Amino acid sequence: MRTRLFPRLGVASEDGGHSSISDVFVHAGHPKTGSSAIQSALANSTDELLALGIRYPINSSEQDRVKAGAMSTGNWRSDVRKLSGSGRIEKLLGGSSAVLISGETLFNLGELRELSASIERLNRADARPHVRVLCYVRDPFEHAASQYQQTIKTWGQASAFDDYLATYQFPKRVRKFLESTSERGYEVSVLNYSRQRKVLLHTFESWLGVPDGTLQPPENKVVNRSLTRSELELQRLCNVHADGDWAQLLTDKLIHTLPDQRPEVPVASREAVAAFVARMRAETEQTNALLPVSEQYRVESEDEILQRIGSQGEDSAQFSFSADQLATLVEWIAETQNRHSRWTLSLPFWKRRKASR
Repeated sequence: MRTRLFPRLGVASEDGGHSSISDVFVHAGHPKTGSSAIQSALANSTDELLALGIRYPINSSEQDRVKAGAMSTGNWRSDVRKLSGSGRIEKLLGGSSAVLISGETLFNLGELRELSASIERLNRADARPHVRVLCYVRDPFEHAASQYQQTIKTWGQASAFDDYLATYQFPKRVRKFLESTSERGYEVSVLNYSRQRKVLLHTFESWLGVPDGTLQPPENKVVNRSLTRSELELQRLCNVHADGDWAQLLTDKLIHTLPDQRPEVPVASREAVAAFVARMRAETEQTNALLPVSEQYRVESEDEILQRIGSQGEDSAQFSFSADQLATLVEWIAETQNRHSRWTLSLPFWKRRKASR
């Protein structure tokens, strides 16, 4: 499979229309490959894209959130999918200008099929859209470490990193995704985030075929940093002992109050790392056969990964927090307690006694 850059866009006609058949650009993630940064820039650059013949349909409230510094999750679930479910997807994908759809969940084959079914309804002899798909991948260990953090931070999981490494299977999922998109006749491009992270928006612009600088990140910094080991362990224990929604407030507080905290790689045992490396070498060999040589997976050696894990060691149970982290944690505890107190006081007296037990 060959990565194709600078695809042909429709050329504007004198009446403001476009003379070429519609293009449907689909950005499908996958997770933890810079999607939030890309999607936030897209939400902030809709006018610039439209001037070049590409519509990025997104509601104004989502744009306002992004400009205020919130992360965007794209437009598939928030906007496009709603029209798809109501059978009105043609209003977005019909006509002659290109449309761009972005959503990490399109990496899931079920949602990809859902979008494909909508596109198929447009496949008339005189207006068959050209579907171009972009999927970013990431080298296995660094992706596993980042995705594991996401399961703790966002999904309320509480498993150890050793257990997550044993179940990690993104290279296999990428292979199935590429096979599925190719079977549908889509033009598929693959880029490796581990190689392209420093020029991420440039690679996306190249895929769209638009000039450098078209995509403008919001002025307010979009924050989605990983956690330190101590923060991660604290969040994991909160997931064990507290309600998931309540526990997630801890991560939100740490990330937004201390955005420049240096993240750390989770601790894993030598045995877990060795098993992971052996399995990834076998699985990536099959997937790499479908990728451009420059974007293929690189599986780090066991020694390289253990060096990444660093000086704390695989059996370390020592966790430490800086003064800023401790101040943030105490502030979070106080805010949580105050919210609970206000909620308790709002209850009838008999319920208030029950809630305080």
